[in-house]
Amino acid sequence: MNTEITSFSKYSLRKIIEKYKFLPGGSGCVARKYEILPDGYFDLAFLLSDKMCLAVLAGPYTRRTLVPVNSFELFTIRFRVGRVPDYWDIEPLDLVNTMIQLPKVFGMHSDNLCEILWAEKDFNARQKIIEGLIHKVELSFMMKNNIYCMAAELIESQGGQLKVCEVARILNVSTRTLERQFLKILGIPPKQFIRLVRFQNAVERLKEIRKVENLADIAHDFGYFDQSHFIKDFKSLSGKSPLHINK
Repeated sequence: MNTEITSFSKYSLRKIIEKYKFLPGGSGCVARKYEILPDGYFDLAFLLSDKMCLAVLAGPYTRRTLVPVNSFELFTIRFRVGRVPDYWDIEPLDLVNTMIQLPKVFGMHSDNLCEILWAEKDFNARQKIIEGLIHKVELSFMMKNNIYCMAAELIESQGGQLKVCEVARILNVSTRTLERQFLKILGIPPKQFIRLVRFQNAVERLKEIRKVENLADIAHDFGYFDQSHFIKDFKSLSGKSPLHINK
């Protein structure tokens, strides 16, 4: 399996973009699948090859999904967790657990952009191309609802270790208001978003460590009731044990 490359956005775009990812193409007709674990992210992805190129908008995912990429190169732009690219005429609810092909990306025909990205083999150069296009559009297109924006930032800053009622109390709004805003803007309820943020933080910890830590300690660090609760929730979302996340 080819190694995935990760790069982070420039400072001016960090409130919008989390990071960029690049997965080199496979050889021949090998059937490859890209694993997506449950998260609260939206991804702009380009599947690139010499025969065909596609631009798609994906997520958020609430269940583990394997996406066929075969021999394609995969170049993705991951927006900040909970940040919604309100630039395409697509309802967020229609993107939950799926992806939609885009005819245009930042005002440019997707076929033309894909060809430019395919011709430019350098990963950093591809990132520069995308950031140049983003700077040409109004950056405020990402977030327009202050209540939702503050709630998403609060949940992210706390690593998902708080309850919906706590978020509502801090922002001085009702839980019903939060529920409506999250379903309208993100496509999933705030309780589920909190669960996914906490899960993704646990995944990152597990991927970073060189040897298996005490799962009870990890469960405690990420606000799970106990080790059993952590393992059960992890398996429910990823389909695998925390001990096998890197396998």
